[in-house]
This record gives sequence, C-alpha cells and structure tokens, in this order.
Amino acid sequence: MSRIVLYRWIGALFLVHNLEEAATMKDFLPRLNTLAARLIDSPIDAPSYPQFLLALALITLLSWGALAILARFCKPRLADLAAASIQGAVGLNAIWHLLMVGLLGVYVPGSATAILFNLPFTLMVFRRLVIPYDPGGILWAFVLGLASLWHGPLLGFLLWMAKHLGV
Repeated sequence: MSRIVLYRWIGALFLVHNLEEAATMKDFLPRLNTLAARLIDSPIDAPSYPQFLLALALITLLSWGALAILARFCKPRLADLAAASIQGAVGLNAIWHLLMVGLLGVYVPGSATAILFNLPFTLMVFRRLVIPYDPGGILWAFVLGLASLWHGPLLGFLLWMAKHLGV
C-alpha cells in the first residue's frame, strides 16, 4: 500500500468513526452529565448536539486538510510521522472509548468503529509509518505527543469555539 493510499485510509476511517459518533451522540449527550457525576462526582458542561457536530466536522476537515497537505507538499519522512500523529490521535480516542465502555458499562458513541477498526488500524499505521524511522523507539513519544494535541487541546478548543459561536 502506497503512502498516499494509506493517508486516504486514515482520512476515510476517521470519517467513518466520526459519522458513527454523529449518528449516536444525540441520545447520549443528555446522559453525559449523569454518567460523569457517577465517575468524577461532578457534572460537566457538556456541549449541545449542534455544538458537538460542528466541532466534529471541523476536526474531520482539519485532519483531511492536513493529510492532503502532507501528501502533496511535505517530504516523505515528515509527512509519514505527521500522518501517524493524526492516526495516533484516533488510536488514543479508541483507547478512550474502550476505557469509557469499561468504566460506564454502556455503549459510548463511536465505540464500535473505534474498537473494531481504528485501534487495529492505528497499530498497522505505526508499524508502517513510525517504526521504519524509529528503530530505537525515540520518535514514538514525539508522535504520541502530537497525537495528544489533536485529541486534547485542539478538540477542546473546537468544542469551546462551537459553544461560544452560539450554535
């Protein structure tokens, strides 16, 4: 499988997962405060469904744009590691889904695609895009650090932005 095809699969599986989340989150969001209170003894300020959809659409488009730019304009090594960081964010998200299903004991939106497709695909992407450049394992921390930025602060910012745009 060529690098470009692999990048397209990253984008496609990202979209499939986000579509599953979009289709199933509407009924889950009202329960989120109750479930959060059970876990952390405090309600959370969950986004509305339209706010969630806007943030989901933006993160998907940003990822696709980044993958297109990487494929077209970046040197292969840099592009591969950056693409792996996007897939790493998807892998972190899959682990999060797995933990939430285990902790809450209920289906969490996006869990099916996260566990069945994204987790194994992340392992394959890392084997293909990171290990050839990183036989000693040093770049793993860098790639996972970038991944945590996609799944943490960037996603949090997009949710905050959607909330403050009055959606």
